[in-house]
Amino acid sequence: MKLKKLLEINAMCEEQQGGHKESIPWDVQESFDYDSNNLGLIDILEMDIVHFVRAFKLLNKKTIDYNLNAVRPSKVALNLIAGKLHIAVNELEEYINND
Repeated sequence: MKLKKLLEINAMCEEQQGGHKESIPWDVQESFDYDSNNLGLIDILEMDIVHFVRAFKLLNKKTIDYNLNAVRPSKVALNLIAGKLHIAVNELEEYINND
């Protein structure tokens, strides 16, 4: 079942339970394209719920992986920093010993 239809059903159910009409929030009704590997660009409201959940999980994993990699410097970067610190320490020792 498509997300758009599920949102409509949800609004109807809330209207019946609460006695007042719950409209779907405007920001949820807006079209938003998802770039699917299999289908290309697709409006998320036209996605099947299973496809949407899979896409959400995939995007969430990519975000987590990106954030982990962005926070952790690479081994190459750490080795470069360590090398520069070692050079700086040697230069300081030479400066101190020459005075």
